[in-house]
Amino acid sequence: MLELAQRAAATQREEMGLDRLVLGVKCGGSDGLSGLTANPLVGIMADRVTDAGGSAILTEIPEIFGAEQLLMARAADAATFDAIGGLVNRFKRYFIDHGEPVSENPSPGNIAGGITTLEEKSLGAVQKGGQAIVTDVIDYGDRVKRTGLTLLEAPGNDAVSSTALSAAGATVILFTTGRGTPLGFPAPTLKIASNSDLAARKPGWIDFDAGQVLTDGMDIAADALLARIAAIASGEEAAAERNAMDRGNHRHRELAPAPHRLLRKIGLAVGADREIALLAARHSVTAILHGGEPAHVEAGTKRPALAGQHHDPNPFFLGKPVGCGDQCLEHRGIERVHLVRPHQADIGDTV
Repeated sequence: MLELAQRAAATQREEMGLDRLVLGVKCGGSDGLSGLTANPLVGIMADRVTDAGGSAILTEIPEIFGAEQLLMARAADAATFDAIGGLVNRFKRYFIDHGEPVSENPSPGNIAGGITTLEEKSLGAVQKGGQAIVTDVIDYGDRVKRTGLTLLEAPGNDAVSSTALSAAGATVILFTTGRGTPLGFPAPTLKIASNSDLAARKPGWIDFDAGQVLTDGMDIAADALLARIAAIASGEEAAAERNAMDRGNHRHRELAPAPHRLLRKIGLAVGADREIALLAARHSVTAILHGGEPAHVEAGTKRPALAGQHHDPNPFFLGKPVGCGDQCLEHRGIERVHLVRPHQADIGDTV
């Protein structure tokens, strides 16, 4: 692991085109302007990147209920068309099977921000995908395999869906908000305010003011946002990275609970992907097992992998506390994962 870290430290930056970007698009705390400013602006970013040969990922499936036909109409082929419909219907069935109303959105915060119905929210949320062709539909924890727009299985919860975007391979997450949020994630996360009032009140949270769409026009705002994305992708810190929490000699944030399937898939993806392996090698892992006992292992320690693959070369390893049997090593026993980044700016809240 030390050898890999040394190689990574010696790596030189190279110029690359938009075709190498993978944009994860996300909204949280939407308001009445989200569907008029921030979300369509992000949709233009998705179009520019996919037109250049890159990839974009759209998720939050319950928040496209009522607008899914707009995506189905842009399916690359019949199989993708059927997969979009199947994914949306599985989410609806999950709600129904658990006695939950399919139309419980919008949230109280959305309503306070001016959104009145689920369909209104969905018609705004789906604009983050722009007009790009939908080329693939993938499960939670899977990796992006195709260029164009990929639809990813994940709920509307900010932490859970942004975890999925990061695991899928997003190199930058564009997170639109009308109400504001301080969250950050493993991929550099740009917070895009739907209104200038929020951007002025929360300059420590917000990376870009999409309220300028109303004053300067969509084209000028789009050029400005694309320049900001390029800067962040080239190494500038996003607000979430600058706002790292200092605790002793470490900078870190607690991570949201990760679904068991994601933990398994991350383990497999890390072992197969050198870039992700290098990222994991720089981190330490703490897992809270059932029963509340913490287990902490420095990155690279030779312990059974998080995925439960004892012979997997995956550098993401999980230790066990004293008195905890081998059953604690199974991924289904993990309740929460914490990621500690020594002497680094915080990259996010979720793994």
